[in-house]
Amino acid sequence: MPQSLSAVYLHAIFSTKDRTPYLQNASFRKQVFDCLSSISNDNECPSVLVGGWNYNIHILSQSSPSINQH
Repeated sequence: MPQSLSAVYLHAIFSTKDRTPYLQNASFRKQVFDCLSSISNDNECPSVLVGGWNYNIHILSQSSPSINQH
């Protein structure tokens, strides 16, 4: 029987409140990115890349087939 395979990637972008540069400190920024990556992975959405700058964050992750799409 044929099998259908697909990969859905999600790109989420968000910023700090009022674009305040809370993420200026590089070590704190890395901790935040690592935490978000871990949360994404724990929810069966493997993170491909988590990054950003002083006031914004980008997360690229793969959507899990087990997540309800409704």
